[in-house]
Amino acid sequence: MIENRGNGGEWRLWHILIILAALVLLAGATWVYFHWREFDGRSQFIGAAACGDLQSLRYFMDVRGFDPNDTSFGNTTPIIHAAQLGQAEAISLLIASGANVNAMDGMGRPALMYAVMNMHTGCVVQLLEAGADPNVTDRFGDTALDYTQEDDRIGRLLTVNRSE
Repeated sequence: MIENRGNGGEWRLWHILIILAALVLLAGATWVYFHWREFDGRSQFIGAAACGDLQSLRYFMDVRGFDPNDTSFGNTTPIIHAAQLGQAEAISLLIASGANVNAMDGMGRPALMYAVMNMHTGCVVQLLEAGADPNVTDRFGDTALDYTQEDDRIGRLLTVNRSE
C-alpha cells in the first residue's frame, strides 16, 4: 500500500493499478482507432493521391476496388488531398474515376478551396471545368474567392465561374 502523503487522499496500490490498466486500454483503443485503415490500405490510397502517385492510385481503384470518394480522418477525400498539394494529374485521374469535385471535408471545404488557398492555378482550372462550385461556403461562411491571395488570375477565374 502507498501511504497517505498528507494531501487528504488515501491512495492504495489497487487505485494505481486501475489507473494504469485504464491508460493501457485507452492507448490500445486509440491505436486501433487511428490505424485500422492501415490494414486495408485506405491510408496508402489517400497518400497516393496527395503525392500524385498515379500508378498506386490506379492500383487501389482498379485492382483493390477503392472508391475515389473514400475519406480519411477529417472526412477528407483523395481529390481534396491532391488539390492541397497541386497534384493536377491525380485530380484528372480521380475525376475520370468518378470523384465528387464538390465533396467537403470536416471544415466544409471542397477541393476547389484548397487549390485556391495554395495557389494551384492549374488545379483550380481543372476543378472548375469538372463542375466545382465556386459559390460553396465553408463552415466559416467563406467562399473560394475569399481565399484568393496575391494571384489575380485565380480571383478572375472564380469571378467568371461564379456568375455562371
